Amino acid sequence: MVEFTVQPYAGAHPILFGMTPPEVAALLGPPSWSFRDAGILTEERSSQHVNVAYSDDRLNEAVFSKGAKLVFDGQDLFDLHDPVGFLRKFDTPYVWVGVIILLDLGIRLSGLLDDNASQRTISIVEKGYWDEYKEDFLRYEG
Repeated sequence: MVEFTVQPYAGAHPILFGMTPPEVAALLGPPSWSFRDAGILTEERSSQHVNVAYSDDRLNEAVFSKGAKLVFDGQDLFDLHDPVGFLRKFDTPYVWVGVIILLDLGIRLSGLLDDNASQRTISIVEKGYWDEYKEDFLRYEG
């Protein structure tokens, strides 16, 4: 299993933002499936529990689900009972359209507000990903 290490706004090492699909495939193997819609290429790597997305064939988002080993500051985020509480030490959480966003870290947590463990994902995005929406974010107090 690949261990992914979160590097805010750089990627989840070994995959880094700006990589091309062939560069990601060289590290993670071929995708289980892929599709292109409105210029966005999305690939799933089910064995690593990660989906990656490319804009203009440059990696700009990675979405991890339970089963992935996603490490930040020495902690596997999927092993934590309260990942928001842990990440709050490094950034201020915001809520927007049902997800929790940590702007300084470039992290989005889904499936926590409705407490549905089967829908929990953690996304890592490149800088500027949310810029057009930031004014709609509300501080998360939960």
